[in-house]
Amino acid sequence: MEHVRSASIGFDRLTSDWKILTVFQQVALRKWSPVRQCCLVLAAKWSQSMFTTMNRIALLTSLSLALLPKLGFALEPIVVERVAAERPSWLEFTNDPRHSFEDLRDGAVVARGRDLGLVRTPERVLAVHRQKGVLGVLAPPGEMVRWALDDQDRVYGCTAAGQIYRADSSFAALREDGYAQVAVLPEVLSWDLAPPSLVVLTTDEVVVISIDDLSLQRHPTPSIDGRFRAVFARTDGVWVMQSESADSTVEVWISSDEGKSWVASEHQLKGLRRDGQWIHNGFTVLSTDGHTWSDEVDWETLSEPVSYAEMVRPGRDAFWNSTSPTITLTAPVAPPVPARPCCNSLYGGVLKGGIGSSSCRGVGCLARAQASARETPRNDFMFMGDGFCPQEGPCTAADGGRPPHLTTLDQVSGGIEFVGLPEGCRPRRVLSMGGSALLLCEAPGGSALYTRQVGGTWSEEGVIATEGVEAVTAVGDDGTVVLEGRCSPRQPCPAWVRTPAPLGTKNAWQRLEVGEAIAFEPLDAGRVLVVTGGVDVQHFGLALFEAGSARTLVSEVPFELDLVGLHWVKDGCVVAETGVIDQAFTVEPREEVSPSWHVITASGQLMQHGSCPEAVQTWEEERSKGQLDVTCQPAGAKVLLSGEESVDAVCPARLRLKPGHYTLTVVAEGYDRWENELDVEVQSAQAYDIELVEVPFLGARVSAGAAFGGLSVLPILHIDTVFFINDGQYEVAPFFRMPIEERAYFAAFVARWIYRAEPFDFGFGGGIGFGSLIAEGEDLKTRNNAAFTMRYLVTSTARLRLLGPLGLNVKLDLNVSDPILFDATAGLSLMF
Repeated sequence: MEHVRSASIGFDRLTSDWKILTVFQQVALRKWSPVRQCCLVLAAKWSQSMFTTMNRIALLTSLSLALLPKLGFALEPIVVERVAAERPSWLEFTNDPRHSFEDLRDGAVVARGRDLGLVRTPERVLAVHRQKGVLGVLAPPGEMVRWALDDQDRVYGCTAAGQIYRADSSFAALREDGYAQVAVLPEVLSWDLAPPSLVVLTTDEVVVISIDDLSLQRHPTPSIDGRFRAVFARTDGVWVMQSESADSTVEVWISSDEGKSWVASEHQLKGLRRDGQWIHNGFTVLSTDGHTWSDEVDWETLSEPVSYAEMVRPGRDAFWNSTSPTITLTAPVAPPVPARPCCNSLYGGVLKGGIGSSSCRGVGCLARAQASARETPRNDFMFMGDGFCPQEGPCTAADGGRPPHLTTLDQVSGGIEFVGLPEGCRPRRVLSMGGSALLLCEAPGGSALYTRQVGGTWSEEGVIATEGVEAVTAVGDDGTVVLEGRCSPRQPCPAWVRTPAPLGTKNAWQRLEVGEAIAFEPLDAGRVLVVTGGVDVQHFGLALFEAGSARTLVSEVPFELDLVGLHWVKDGCVVAETGVIDQAFTVEPREEVSPSWHVITASGQLMQHGSCPEAVQTWEEERSKGQLDVTCQPAGAKVLLSGEESVDAVCPARLRLKPGHYTLTVVAEGYDRWENELDVEVQSAQAYDIELVEVPFLGARVSAGAAFGGLSVLPILHIDTVFFINDGQYEVAPFFRMPIEERAYFAAFVARWIYRAEPFDFGFGGGIGFGSLIAEGEDLKTRNNAAFTMRYLVTSTARLRLLGPLGLNVKLDLNVSDPILFDATAGLSLMF
């Protein structure tokens, strides 16, 4: 019955008897022997020339009955049964990667000392030594906005509030307790260090801090129509300041006596900076006499063979520099006075770079698409660019060599850690193997493999016969790993597979050899699905590698558009995903096409239906999902979704969700919680741009109303001072009730729980205080202190946010002591 059902699929889709026969021919030519193929072709030709339409139909019906078993086999999907296994402990992935090594690629040198440089990246500042390489991440006691180094490599930092700290060594600067505060100066605009002085520019003066005894001297700045923006200092007492007027005109001022007097420069230059003792803008530099600008200099003097920023730049491959940074605090020295007047170029230039690109077509898109779809490992590993070898070829510590530092990055927390290498290892390359490190070291005949789980030790796993490895292609759920080697022209790409085993298992790797392999998909139990074919063609083949050998599953699968995914679904079917992955840099732009899933059959056909219910169900679920884009201020806020499915992500986030009703919540420390109900429809697209409101820490309420007690109604005025705690979840508020007729005084201290829901805040709590109630007609002059008694109250508030800190406030208080009073007031509130 299965064969009949499969064959009927073909009959339903064909409209002529000759098309039916053609399909039968194609199937038979793939599966039958040459003799049977020949008989079928002759029968087809004979039926076409000798029979009427009715006779041909009769013949084709007979042939179809003979072909049903073969056709049914051809339409069966390729199935690779799964092997039950547990995920090993050394695999650690994350759905919330917030950090990457890209941060270290964007470093800039912010200070140079004698042998030390400081490199700032978007997330951290690192100390780099000329001989020792990267020392670590600075750990200042606060957020520093500027840094400096002196000629003893002591580290100076300044906060936005003008607090100046110093660490007495580079290693002390790696600890928060290694800093001591040396001064506090308001409104620091710029600074520079020229031993023995730290020169600090503020809004109206130049403050000189002695780096020897930390004493201060103050010099006024010249009176100008504008503001000074930057200061640069040389060790010979020549200092330069740059100012900017209201109309953006730039002026340069020079002092030759350490800031005691200033004169305007003959040339006004933009974009000044200091490298060593060169104060320049890339085209013009201040010469040794302290007032003449020169462009007759060798600019190669500032071209370092390796910079501190390059020593921080990470990479998979271990790299050795043969030199160290040459620019220091005092070198190069200022150039001599030029022989002719200056200058040809007074302003800085603009550097322009090109944009790199790459595109793909057909099968060639698979490797790129598969790589982008991989799970993200929790930890990544790279070498710093700080290796050093003074000679060509291998060198050891005895030769003055130093391997590059190996760094671990936690892609969730952003923490980095420097890891020592195995003893005797000259490193080649490091990769992340599902969150654990895979290190390749030089070895006779190839590369020695070492593995290490974060927090563990290195274990050797053997030697593979290659000097170059591209990447860990992928890691299966049970720890099956594919390691892809570097390809050579006209040679099969080498690859190795690691069977599931604990880290440190000897001989866990075996060579994976399949001709024309272009992509690999690890399955389980050491099995690998191998995609074969040319990189730009519109067909591919599949092979299964297991038990040390490969067998062909299908030799040729034709398809249209681009091959953008290969999926191994739960019931073992292999599914191809096609679509358009790359529109850029194509001669003829292709029409935008939604991706589609196809079950791969044993005959090489792609079917969007068939006896693979898991694939059909998975595709239908994926196709029906809606898209939700969430952007936030501040970035990095947590995005929580509950409903049809639960999601925990970080903003900005693009989410694919099953249709249904959801509650979207965005939270961030120090901000009010944001919450909204939403419905996701089939194939819908929604976007939310959410700006969270900072939690206030201080507020005030002034409200007027009435106090109700018995048959009395007394006009009153409430004055509250509010303090918020625990990210605004609670408030404590001393308040005073002032009776307009002086008969209901009350002062209390209350605490409330706050519920925040845009644009309202609601609070409920209680308090204790002292108050009095003077009966109507009683002589106020006879009142004494005994009239004031302890009173308890239940309190609630409601606030409508208006604009910024301003809001409307309603307050209800129930005084539960005798006599009972009920206060109802309304007024304005300010929250900061």
